[in-house]
Amino acid sequence: MASTLEQRLGQINWNDFDSAKGFDSNEIPPLLVKLDSPDANAALEAAQQLWNVVSHQANVGSNSVPTLPFLIELLPSVSTEIQSEILDIIYNFACHARMCADRAESLSLTGWHRDLATRLITDRSVLDSFGQADDQDLIEWSVMIGEELDVVADRIQDGG
Repeated sequence: MASTLEQRLGQINWNDFDSAKGFDSNEIPPLLVKLDSPDANAALEAAQQLWNVVSHQANVGSNSVPTLPFLIELLPSVSTEIQSEILDIIYNFACHARMCADRAESLSLTGWHRDLATRLITDRSVLDSFGQADDQDLIEWSVMIGEELDVVADRIQDGG
């Protein structure tokens, strides 16, 4: 029997993960659930708050690692507007992975940074599929994410 989204989110100890801007990672589960809300305003508010918690101004913390699979899972079932918001968050994750791959800010692709980069590359086909969307914003997010991940994949392949 498949567990619900809430059950799977509840199995994660969100206190174990930090946020780059000091937000409480325990905010993430209810925000993820609200992304798929039939109330468009509630879903949009949740997406915008989630952006703050996990990728505020491209600052990414370790809470991005357990959040990413749920974002990928939700992408097909949410509205185009929420898909765009989710891809914006994922773009920030990809930019962070690229900064690490480029060794900017004394970061490197180790620990959770590498886990995030590896998961992004694993989910690349899902992200690339939005390059064929009917919505121009989704296409642009897909292209921008792909450009970042091309560099990250090359660095990982080269032993970065």
